[in-house]
Amino acid sequence: MPETPEEKAREKVDEMLHAAGWHVQDLQNVNIHVNQGVAVREFPLSSGHGFADYILYVDGKATGVIEAKKAGTTLTGVEIQSDKYKHGLPDSLPAWFRPLPFCYQTTGVETRFTNGFDPDPRSTNLFFFHRPYKARLRADELQDLADAIHRPPHHLNQDKLWQAYAALEKDKVRGANAKRILTDLVALVRFALEQDNELVPFAERVNANFAAWLAQHANSGRRFSEDQEMWLQMIRDHIAGNHSIETADFELSPFVQSGGLGRFYEVFGDRYKEVLEELNNSLVA
Repeated sequence: MPETPEEKAREKVDEMLHAAGWHVQDLQNVNIHVNQGVAVREFPLSSGHGFADYILYVDGKATGVIEAKKAGTTLTGVEIQSDKYKHGLPDSLPAWFRPLPFCYQTTGVETRFTNGFDPDPRSTNLFFFHRPYKARLRADELQDLADAIHRPPHHLNQDKLWQAYAALEKDKVRGANAKRILTDLVALVRFALEQDNELVPFAERVNANFAAWLAQHANSGRRFSEDQEMWLQMIRDHIAGNHSIETADFELSPFVQSGGLGRFYEVFGDRYKEVLEELNNSLVA
């Protein structure tokens, strides 16, 4: 049971974050890929910046900070403190933007938010924390994009765009001669928006992320059975070609030939949803 006003406030903040879809973790047990949105408590910052009450990760990269105070604290002055924290993320850690653009100040009763992308950033009242995710990109939405860029007057496709980038930035483009697949559009968009430093075939990135995901579990002492690994590899290949996987996809090939969703549940038990969520988040990061 929390004893101090500060501990009571943190308990309330944890509840609010959970309600908004964030996975709250302590630093010693951190796994920033376990959920699309992860809030890490008591986060050590670079020298001179102290500790942030919470650092917010979305898709494996830091994006915001929360400064928590006991109930009754006037939050308008706390904005200066959270502004200091947003500059303190160590350089070795991944972030979508630097300094971190999204700053929250909260007592668990009152919450204020500052958006660093505003032309004149200033804190405003919030009733709830923002959710860390939006609906996943679906294969049919990727096909809509492919159809749109193929229409006149551009008549573009993944192959033409990939070759254009290979001609312009050869040192940053891999797989120029490989056969393109629909999800390579994701890689093209991420490279164009400078979210990725290299243009890498989407399936290649998924395979690398899958190997890292398996290694992370191995390092934590978890081993998968041969049957589980077979299912994990099928899921990996499906995500490589479709960007995500949902339970309805288990009625498709090759899953249905191996027993579909029912068999997948037998193999992974009650953790099957957690496994799907982790793979959806980690493999496309």
